[in-house]
Amino acid sequence: MNKDFILSICIPTYNRAKELDQALYSILMSHHNSNLIEICISDNASEDNTYQIVNKFIEKGMNIKYSCSKNNEGADKNFLRVIEMSTAQYCWFLGSDDLVKSNSIKMILDLIDEKAFDIILFNRDEVSIDGQFLKSTRWFEAVGEFDLSKKNERYDYLNSVTALGGVFSYISSIVFRRKLWNSSESYNQFINTNYIHVAKLLDMIKNGAQLKSISESIVDCRINFGINTFHGSLGEYKRLYIDFYYLMITCQIFGFDSKEYELIFHILKKERNLKSLLSIKYKLNKEDSVSLYQLLKNSGFLKEYIIVMFFPKKVLSFLFFLKKLFF
Repeated sequence: MNKDFILSICIPTYNRAKELDQALYSILMSHHNSNLIEICISDNASEDNTYQIVNKFIEKGMNIKYSCSKNNEGADKNFLRVIEMSTAQYCWFLGSDDLVKSNSIKMILDLIDEKAFDIILFNRDEVSIDGQFLKSTRWFEAVGEFDLSKKNERYDYLNSVTALGGVFSYISSIVFRRKLWNSSESYNQFINTNYIHVAKLLDMIKNGAQLKSISESIVDCRINFGINTFHGSLGEYKRLYIDFYYLMITCQIFGFDSKEYELIFHILKKERNLKSLLSIKYKLNKEDSVSLYQLLKNSGFLKEYIIVMFFPKKVLSFLFFLKKLFF
């Protein structure tokens, strides 16, 4: 087997056999040069027929490495494990419920061939569970090359980011140099945040990574699917808490008084704006609402804390009733 792979498509998975089947089929249909890529699948002790699905594609000739852990150790350890499986120069995280676009692999390989970027960040398209296009999601306004060893370029890039995906929240839009991942700090204190990969990639930024931002989308993200399975019944409420780990991670890497902390704090505010926070409050019981208020207060979202806490639940219910009635 060829040991000189350029790209590893790294797929962490758990109990998503049906979706993984579709993801692997989308890779197979992309007409990639199989001598240049490998597919690494880390299975977090799935109880479905994931192994049979993987074996089906191995029999079709795909370069797949498969590892199944004895116990479900959580998303972060699975992220780390799937990168450890890689032998390629670059890794591309791919959520097991996401679909690769037909030209994505060629686009990535061409960009790697063009210049040795450390991180390549793409956008995504959102589709329904049955694959119908919904919208394109854009993480950043500035498209191009950024030498992040230069603070002015680092600040320019972060200023252009409009959503947390621009600072690596969404795994399937990120390609990175494996050597830099391996040489970054371990940040094991962030295991069980679901954002260990964010810590590793922000550490690359701190150490002066060369970043390329691309306007094109490379995956179809099946919206309203992943959040229901990955975050369980709490859905968007749990995702909110996960997103606030950005402040802890950024503080650890850059410092509370850093310009990077200030910029990422504002990115989080764009993502978790007042409208989204009120929408979450509307769905919560009294106990969870109190927990939400405390989170906002402790995280420095003081204006949002006051408004969300004192905004009457009855008014929210009426507004959501009107939204359902007329929209």
